[in-house]
Amino acid sequence: MRFKLISEILQVMSPGANNEILKSIIVLASGPASAGLISVLILPILTRIYSPADFELVAVLTAIITLVSVVGSLRLNTAIPLVITLEKTLRLVRLSLFLILLISCVSALTLYFFRHEISAQFPQLDLNSYLWLVPIGIILASSYDVLQFWHTKSKNFSLIASTRFYQAIFGAFTQIGLGLYGVVPGGMIFGTILKSGIGL
Repeated sequence: MRFKLISEILQVMSPGANNEILKSIIVLASGPASAGLISVLILPILTRIYSPADFELVAVLTAIITLVSVVGSLRLNTAIPLVITLEKTLRLVRLSLFLILLISCVSALTLYFFRHEISAQFPQLDLNSYLWLVPIGIILASSYDVLQFWHTKSKNFSLIASTRFYQAIFGAFTQIGLGLYGVVPGGMIFGTILKSGIGL
């Protein structure tokens, strides 16, 4: 057992292994880096189309979606790369997606019955008109997260990086296009939520 452990450590520390790890890190980092660059480049355009109140509204909705999406699958998605057999992995993926759907339905009911109370916390924003998008955003964001862990297990790092890039491009075109067409602040909200959709 001890010799096996030493052998595995030596394999990881070998130059070839280091090169593979470095390549994987670079590929994975390229996606968020390119997405961040696109977000920075389009920001001056978005500030000409949307008002500060629109940015605040998007920030509130995104915060709600992110908060629920983190526990959308009850964090079972983080166990996907740890499961050894394909059959058990698929079961875990299906269970995670089912939990996401269940929690999204619960969120939708909660937002429906308490929409006025939630909107009252932000009286300066037209939050009530866009709360119905939150469950959709939860499903898309959480499902993307599950599939990202699946492809991390499969070492499809280039696919993960490319989805990040396409998310940024798709979101930018949606936000700018709908904004110029007069869909304000909806264009910015739709673009933000649909990023996960194009990632899927």
